[in-house]
This record gives sequence, C-alpha cells and structure tokens, in this order.
Amino acid sequence: MPAGKRSILAINSRDEDILVLGDILGSHYTLLAAGNEEQALDMAGQYPSPELILLDLDSQKMDGLEFCKKLLADSFTSLIPLILTVSEDNEEQALLGLECGAGDYLLKPFRAGLVRVRVENHLELKRYQENLEKLVRIRLMRLQVTQEATI
Repeated sequence: MPAGKRSILAINSRDEDILVLGDILGSHYTLLAAGNEEQALDMAGQYPSPELILLDLDSQKMDGLEFCKKLLADSFTSLIPLILTVSEDNEEQALLGLECGAGDYLLKPFRAGLVRVRVENHLELKRYQENLEKLVRIRLMRLQVTQEATI
C-alpha cells in the first residue's frame, strides 16, 4: 500500500462495480477488492486492517446480510466502518443491513460525489472515535495514578 493512502476493502463479486469504485476512490485511497466471503474475511482480518469496508448486498456469490452480521459480530472487524452498496431495486436489503449495524449505504449506480463524501465522513467519524478512546485511556491512567498516590 502506498505511503499515506488509506485502504478501503470493497467486497463485491462484480468487476464493473470494483472498476467504478476504483475510478471514484483510487486517487485518494488504496482500494482492495474481494470477490467472495473467504477472501474478504482474510483481507479484513489482516494487519493493517482496511479503514473502511464497502459490502455489496447484490452479490450472487454470498448472502450479503449474513456476511454483514458476521463482520459486525467479530471483535476485530466490527471496529471497521461498514457501508453497504445496493441497487435501487434492492433498497429494502439496505434497510435490513442498517438494522444489523452497518453505518450507511450507497445506491447503484454510484454517484461519484456522494461516494467520496460518505466514505470521507465515515473515516472522519472513525478518527473521532479513536481520538475519544485515546482520551478516555489517558484519563483513566491519570485517575489511576491519582488514586495510587492518595492511598
């Protein structure tokens, strides 16, 4: 992965969708592509992990909702923001995915500006969450030091 480029894992069995996402996101991100569940789990579990996952619910090769549940149930991959991709005629699946815990969804055909903004927003939210967790750890350490000094 090139230095400074954040990685996004696109789980999608359609090469056309991967090419379009690469055109939209490729100048700012390293787009990793997985065409099936096994490949996706392997890539999502690697270090460094992707910073965001785009999961296609229209795939014929896997049950996207079941895979969504699997990603969100895993203690490691559940920390990675998840955006679903779905065709307009399958928007009900996106609602079910959101109810499972996905953060957002994108309709196909993709609108470049919308894809870029939503991806960036979710990455920004992830950075805020990581910073808050860091501040909580620091505060807890300070409290522990204070507590030990008073005992």
